[in-house]
Amino acid sequence: AAVEKAYRLTKWDGTIYDLHADRNGLHCDCRDFIWRRTNRPEGCKHVMGLQAFGMMEDSRKAMAS
Repeated sequence: AAVEKAYRLTKWDGTIYDLHADRNGLHCDCRDFIWRRTNRPEGCKHVMGLQAFGMMEDSRKAMAS
């Protein structure tokens, strides 16, 4: 699926997280998103943070409304 938006977040210790939105939803490469996403459908704290600031939107929810 084509990427609609992408962000790279860098922590103070140099750890990098890549996030993107595509037609399948929002994605992050952090361990929390990868290993626990079935128990937390809203995503990880990185996804939720970007959504809170209006920087990412789940296109699946936008198309449903």
